[in-house]
Amino acid sequence: MRAIALLSVVTLSACTTVTSMDGRDISQDGVPSSCNARIWQTHQSAIEQGPIYELCVITGQSSFTFSHTVATAIEQNKSRICACGAREAYVQSRGEITAFSGPATVTLVAFRRTKTKSPAE
Repeated sequence: MRAIALLSVVTLSACTTVTSMDGRDISQDGVPSSCNARIWQTHQSAIEQGPIYELCVITGQSSFTFSHTVATAIEQNKSRICACGAREAYVQSRGEITAFSGPATVTLVAFRRTKTKSPAE
């Protein structure tokens, strides 16, 4: 019984959700194995390069790894940025583990640029 409860917790903690900005769940079928996406640490740093159009929100964890850091959580969920049709994302929120609190969590917002900032700006 105890093993079943533990398995349920592990299974639930491994969930990653990808939701479009209009609230639709995005299918995770065919998620690319690698994604060369750029991750900005804040919304402000992302928009310094010009205006953006947000495509989806990705919420994930560092489950099933030995390294429970935010960087690991980002790396494990990075391919979902490309699945949204984006090549960039910013970190909306993050949660590092403390002691035995569980895996690190991250919420990423995938986006496209609406225009490039000119060098004169």
